[in-house]
Amino acid sequence: MMDPVETALIVLLVLAGVVTIVYAGLRPVPSSKPAVADPAEGQPADPGKAL
Repeated sequence: MMDPVETALIVLLVLAGVVTIVYAGLRPVPSSKPAVADPAEGQPADPGKAL
């Protein structure tokens, strides 16, 4: 078996990766509604259409 420290680090890395993937997958749905995310993407036409 590995050391408890190595096991804890691997578990933290895996959890961080899963949380990052889930968070990145859930972000575009709520962030696409406000017009704040559109100028950041470099698309000034979308906020104009939303208004």
